[in-house]
Amino acid sequence: MSSAQIVSPSSSPSSTPLGPALPGSSINFSNLINYLGGQLSLSTDQVAHLHRFCQFIRDLRPCPYNPETLAARIYEIAFNLWAINTLDLKISTLTPPSSGQSMAPTAQAALLNDIALRLEDNFSLSQDQKKLVRRTTQRLIIQPSRLSYSGLATDGVRRVKQKYASQFANAFSTDSRTETTTAFFKRTASSVRNALRQDIRDSIGLGEEGTGPIHLSRFVVSVVLKYYGEPESSDKLNTKGYVMKLALMRRFALEHKELLQLDDDSNSDNDDTTRAGSKRKRGRGGRIPKGEDFWGRFDRFLHEKIQVFGKNILAEEWQRYFTETIAQDKERFPDKDDNDNTQDGIDLHPKLSFTAFGAPTASGAQAPVPSNSPDTRTPSTQLAPPSPSFSSAPGPSSLRTSSSSTFGSSSPFHTPSDDHFGSMYNGTSGESSTSSSLLFGSTYQQTSIQQGAHRPW
Repeated sequence: MSSAQIVSPSSSPSSTPLGPALPGSSINFSNLINYLGGQLSLSTDQVAHLHRFCQFIRDLRPCPYNPETLAARIYEIAFNLWAINTLDLKISTLTPPSSGQSMAPTAQAALLNDIALRLEDNFSLSQDQKKLVRRTTQRLIIQPSRLSYSGLATDGVRRVKQKYASQFANAFSTDSRTETTTAFFKRTASSVRNALRQDIRDSIGLGEEGTGPIHLSRFVVSVVLKYYGEPESSDKLNTKGYVMKLALMRRFALEHKELLQLDDDSNSDNDDTTRAGSKRKRGRGGRIPKGEDFWGRFDRFLHEKIQVFGKNILAEEWQRYFTETIAQDKERFPDKDDNDNTQDGIDLHPKLSFTAFGAPTASGAQAPVPSNSPDTRTPSTQLAPPSPSFSSAPGPSSLRTSSSSTFGSSSPFHTPSDDHFGSMYNGTSGESSTSSSLLFGSTYQQTSIQQGAHRPW
């Protein structure tokens, strides 16, 4: 900074003329401005700006400044302009040279570059960004359409880039920050997977003492509340998709109990999603081989079922499998509190789809057709297995079928390379599907709650 030392008017030699004084003042403002411009190496435009400022103040009536105060203001503005010029010069020294040119790094440039590198090493997401990562990951994992759970972190990164681009612009601005952000997504995805695995384990009575089994309907409600939260809109809730997918998870857990005590094969972070005090166990061989944890095996299970039953969910094999799964779950874990339809403020009325497994339907509703009798309904209403009773009767607390979401005759599953962002709320802004091929998404028959109806949460 030796080339741009600041020299105040009072420190200048007495022999340096400042021009004739203004009437009633010992200060010549024109010469003062020119003097400061030379001492602070201001540009011609900046000096002209100071002259315009001085003239503007002098023309005001009454003048807001006395001569001494005006001189101080001019000096202050000149100093600020010098500071801006100095900062611009420092930044320019960090700019890479154009091709064919070389630039020897100065001590200042090296210092600033070192500071920048240290800041990159210490980069971390803000608390708001971390909350968005967790909420996004939690909502993705309970998508009825999801076929891959091992790729949850990758889908989470893609999701926030699409939906929260501005909030995460700094998180993906450099390779170093992208690596840090991706690592946080992986830790969060592992934690969320472990939490849902523990919730599934506890819901079937295999968890810690005091976490007895619960009815499937209550489990579905609790999972939606915990992992999705209070929905922005419940008009088109894909209730059947949640019921079928979570019933499938519980059946898989019962058939593979040995996997329930194994953590996700990725490193898990200690956050509020994982239940406090929950004991985690590793296999005797140490780290679990990739793909051999609960979720890796569940991914394989889904793909194997597709190989056996086909991609069309309307196939008889799939309907039979779903019917069997629901019936087994209902038999294993009956609703012991059937006479008490409320719990923790959650509406568990049997007329609502979440709890209508074999319960009496609303007045005027058509009972589900038994599986051993001819079914004369149209294909779009035959998808739901006979065991669950999804009431379609009108009424203040009943559900009506959305005709715009009728399940068609061609409804392939996702393949591993497909987009996994299925629709949790078909047609709802912000959560709509990006693919027409869903496991339990918008191609599945939807139900929507009428205006003013009780909601299942």
